[in-house]
Amino acid sequence: MPADGQPTAEGQLEQTPFAHLVVYAMERKLNGTLQLEETSSSGEPRIHRLTFTRGAPAKIKPADDFARLGRLLTEEGLIEDNILEGALSMHGLLGDVLVMAGHVEPDALERVLERQFRLRFVRLFTLDPSVKYRYFEGVDELADWGAERSRIDPYELLWSGLERHADKASSMEPSLSALTEDQPLIIHPKAPLDRLALEGQVADIVDLLLLEPTPFQELCQLDVAPVELVRRVVYAMLLLRCFDLGRGALPVGIAPRVPTTLARVQVKQAVQRLVAAAPDEVGDGEHRTRPRVRRKTDPRSDPHPDAEPPSTDEPISSNAPATPHDAAPPSSGEVETPPREPLSSSAPDTTKSPSTGDLPQAEGPPKPAPAPQPRKPALTPPPKPMRIPMRKPALQDADKTLGSETGADAERSPVPAAAKKVEPKKAAPEPESDSAVRAVQSAIPGTPTPELMSLARARIEQKDAAVAVVLAEAALEREPNLVDARLLAAYARTLVPHADLKALSLDIDDIVRANEAFAEARYYRGCLRKRLGDDAGARREFDKAYELDPLHEGARTEVKGEAAAVEAPAKRSGLLGRLFGR
Repeated sequence: MPADGQPTAEGQLEQTPFAHLVVYAMERKLNGTLQLEETSSSGEPRIHRLTFTRGAPAKIKPADDFARLGRLLTEEGLIEDNILEGALSMHGLLGDVLVMAGHVEPDALERVLERQFRLRFVRLFTLDPSVKYRYFEGVDELADWGAERSRIDPYELLWSGLERHADKASSMEPSLSALTEDQPLIIHPKAPLDRLALEGQVADIVDLLLLEPTPFQELCQLDVAPVELVRRVVYAMLLLRCFDLGRGALPVGIAPRVPTTLARVQVKQAVQRLVAAAPDEVGDGEHRTRPRVRRKTDPRSDPHPDAEPPSTDEPISSNAPATPHDAAPPSSGEVETPPREPLSSSAPDTTKSPSTGDLPQAEGPPKPAPAPQPRKPALTPPPKPMRIPMRKPALQDADKTLGSETGADAERSPVPAAAKKVEPKKAAPEPESDSAVRAVQSAIPGTPTPELMSLARARIEQKDAAVAVVLAEAALEREPNLVDARLLAAYARTLVPHADLKALSLDIDDIVRANEAFAEARYYRGCLRKRLGDDAGARREFDKAYELDPLHEGARTEVKGEAAAVEAPAKRSGLLGRLFGR
């Protein structure tokens, strides 16, 4: 609880039903504790506590003894009463004690724990409308209570409660009354219907709406299901925004995908001075965006006494190309210099002669020089700028990061011979991971989606999180409904340093729940549980993956303990092929 004890939000279930609180937490992926306070028959307050992790219900602590684990185990005939009494006399969690003693199998215990969580969650839908609620964001009051948090899909949990007790919600009747008689119920194309785990007549109602969108009143008159069940299904899908009512809203939990813009990076050339002098003026050095004409003067002589220094106050055009200061001329040997306004109408022409390095004298009688401009005092004469060649980015070849300057570039460099003897300072090398990510991003548009996923798997095996995330998310952006892409993107994010593995494991759990026969999803969930220290859970996932696909190399290696035979991969073509085929 916060130090000030003030809740983030509070109210009564009469104004905000419990189902609305759950949807609010799901949509905003809240992490905190919800307290539900009711008054017992004796007049004493009782507080039920429910915690959320990334919007999903995680743990429930009732204020009474409702749905105790020992009672559920005895009801299902898994243990006897005397075994339960002996286990309760020992220290530790009841489930762990029974599993360690060999009285209950781990799979059976997990099944009963899931049933216990469902019973306690559905019961919260039956609370009286006078119950007060308080929510504390960022506070987990049940962090050290009970076993691990639940991994049941919140969509499925919400429907479990509404299927039985939707009529308890005060907002059900107003929501259904707002539907017009001629408004067809069109299911949103992005509605995650598979997460609701619909069965029987409920699934028949949804299938009918998928085939032919029907108005609510007409749907109630059809002989597809009881009217009360139709009302609850429609209300639940309205609450989760699974209907496209023409308002442009996405279903709950579906975030809009922001398009990714891939761009190349132009490395700028730096300017290094031989002699330390006064600080550079604003706009000087590598920040200048337009080329300047270099004077061909003798480096050993002082500047011409009558020559005015070039102005540094001219504005930089926002649409001018970004050209580094003192950049090497193009291959043709010509530099297009934009025209500049003269400093004064009487100023002498200081343009250099292309054939000689002398400054020509102005024609005609000399004119009075303009008033001297104030300038900052310099401790030493203005130094001659020296161009130090930097390595060029190899944007055309992703196998190279930065190459050295060629001999031709050195020949056309205007640095004097005496200055070339000075050893230049080398630029700091670019991190290998950043350069690899940029190289991959530039090559993604021309690479097929199956090859992107294949390369993402290879990078996941090499624990290269940065590149694996880029490849997997690029494939997911192309195919949002592709289960393989969703799985690779979810697991690649767990490899990022300092990632919240427990929170990210919910995404993989959702994929496994919707695709229980997907061997690769079982394998990656086993890898994640192994990293979390759950060796028993990891072993079960590896065994299940191997049972589903005996040819899966990772699952066979974990189960059999032997290296899988690795066939020579086919030679890939294109830029990514050269990048990963080394």
